[in-house]
Amino acid sequence: MRNAFDHPLLAFFYITGDTNPDHAETHYSPRLSVSLGGETKRGCPVCGNPNIPMVSDFSGSRVNLGSSDAKFFPDVLGSPGYLLVSVQVKNDLKEASVQGYRAHRVPVSPGFDFALKGQPIPPYYLLEITGRFDLDRRRFDNFEGQLCPKCHIWLPTKGSKFRYGEKNLFPLLESWNGGDFLVQGNIHSGALYCTKKVADLARAKNWTGFGIKVMSWGCPEGGRADLRFPDWYEDLRRKVLEAFPIINGEIHSPLDELRKRKEEGIAWPYPPPLE
Repeated sequence: MRNAFDHPLLAFFYITGDTNPDHAETHYSPRLSVSLGGETKRGCPVCGNPNIPMVSDFSGSRVNLGSSDAKFFPDVLGSPGYLLVSVQVKNDLKEASVQGYRAHRVPVSPGFDFALKGQPIPPYYLLEITGRFDLDRRRFDNFEGQLCPKCHIWLPTKGSKFRYGEKNLFPLLESWNGGDFLVQGNIHSGALYCTKKVADLARAKNWTGFGIKVMSWGCPEGGRADLRFPDWYEDLRRKVLEAFPIINGEIHSPLDELRKRKEEGIAWPYPPPLE
């Protein structure tokens, strides 16, 4: 699907916990643990990674909530690879014709350390994310890493400068399947993403437990968006265009500059996110 954006990093945003300072109570949200259904099949037959689900049974999922500090049930709860939403959020998504997910009603149980035991747990839905986009592999690791052709798990190659840690995450917009909720298609990750449409809806409906930031490292203030303000997108757009200018058709990357400085033994002005 071809689309026009000012910048690839303004197409999709990384979903985080709540970044709204007015939602201080979400610092005491429960932890989320998800168990997929009995039909889930794990273990990659090619690379042997035992943790990769090759078939995921979301319809038979179960959710466990934990945390001895929990004081609040937010609208959105997330953990790597999973997003749990309230009935209100589910209804908001449907009314706004948001694409890229299937909602599954799931039983939710308190964990042994759950501080809110005894309180009724509101109904939640687990989102199965169906939106996809691919990362620009050339800018991610210059094709130097090892990528399983089946499960798409990435591993560093011995001797390569591309190790675990931050790497350039630039989406290939032509690979987008049109979903508003998304995961990476060509490189496996627990990261979840959304479009501006979802972020605008979250702001309009004042969802608790939801926040976004720029997907690639290098923006001021961690690239977090302040959804309290109607001009949040313009503010983030300015930061992206300044931090990641497109010069002669190529995205300038702060990480590339960091690696160059590191190779030359030049000090970086703040702690770098590299090994």
